[in-house]
Amino acid sequence: MYDPNALGTCEETLTKLDTALLMGQVYRDVTGAYIGLVYVNTSEQGANCRVFAGTLNTTAVRNMAPDRTSAEGEGIASGTMTGRQIIDCLNGMAGIVGESDSWYYVASGLKVEFAPWMPVGERLVSCKLPDGSDLDPNGTYKVAYMSDKLFCLEAGNICSPELADEVIAEGKWEDIFPAWFADQGSVLKRPEQTTVLNWKTKE
Repeated sequence: MYDPNALGTCEETLTKLDTALLMGQVYRDVTGAYIGLVYVNTSEQGANCRVFAGTLNTTAVRNMAPDRTSAEGEGIASGTMTGRQIIDCLNGMAGIVGESDSWYYVASGLKVEFAPWMPVGERLVSCKLPDGSDLDPNGTYKVAYMSDKLFCLEAGNICSPELADEVIAEGKWEDIFPAWFADQGSVLKRPEQTTVLNWKTKE
């Protein structure tokens, strides 16, 4: 059936984790950042939807939009973070990530394994750079994220630190994604599975 709002095709259905990795890749490509951080399983703070196989249209893009609750002047941003700050996000540190085991960050550009069922602060199993070396806690990295949704201090309360060199990209998701998608040939593929959830039985 003809869809006047069609932008292209999605080859296979994406999970929420896949969708977050996809969004993180877009963040990186738009900003030139090394890492894209996306919060998963919360509608107002990040990725909480799937993308289904078949026609990808403007409605699907709007459903993905992580900035639909952002104020004017906010959007996809980039700035410098330390390796420790990134590790704390991925580790589910208390005071940064909600305590629910369904809320977690993915980091496009890193190879991450973590266990959501572990207590906050003990969830990260490994965090490596693409070359296999460990992320340096004392190093600094250019990171892309949603400007008002980087850290969640408490359920329902969002507070992002102001990074000294933060730059906010122009445009909203509904404009940015279609342009990025067209550059990919208007065919969406499943992102590389660089984030692995470890659900092994507790010891």
